[in-house]
Amino acid sequence: LVSRLLFFARSGYEERRPVDLNAVVRETLALVRGQAVAQGVTLQMELAPHLPSVSGSAQALQQVVLNLATNALQAMPKGGTLRCQSRTLDGLSRLELSVADTGPGIAPADWTHLFEPFWTTRPEGTGLGLALCREIVQQHGGQIELDIHPGWGAVFRVTLPL
Repeated sequence: LVSRLLFFARSGYEERRPVDLNAVVRETLALVRGQAVAQGVTLQMELAPHLPSVSGSAQALQQVVLNLATNALQAMPKGGTLRCQSRTLDGLSRLELSVADTGPGIAPADWTHLFEPFWTTRPEGTGLGLALCREIVQQHGGQIELDIHPGWGAVFRVTLPL
């Protein structure tokens, strides 16, 4: 908890470099593959080829993907699908990364609280995961939002400027 808070406080001071978002997704899903297999969760990657780099911190962006993937896995303890997709938007001015799961979704009453620090629906949760994601994405000049997509549980869309 303390290390996450410290990261939250320091996240604006990292040096920005070109980051291959697809590589960040691949590396992060490799980290959670064992847990996904144990739970019967299928990992899908639909990553746009030749995606331009974004300016930012690879470590911070990996934390975003890891938090979203971990939340997705927690929502599917008995199996399902975790899908990560990347693409360019607006004629190559922005990138979009979506992380979707086939879990039960998020109750509409919880939508307004999702990104609040220390707000959680899980007794063992800290309530920092999505708040940290939002902070990191905003410090990269982007946005994160919950998207309601038929046939999927929770779908988070991260958009980042190029």
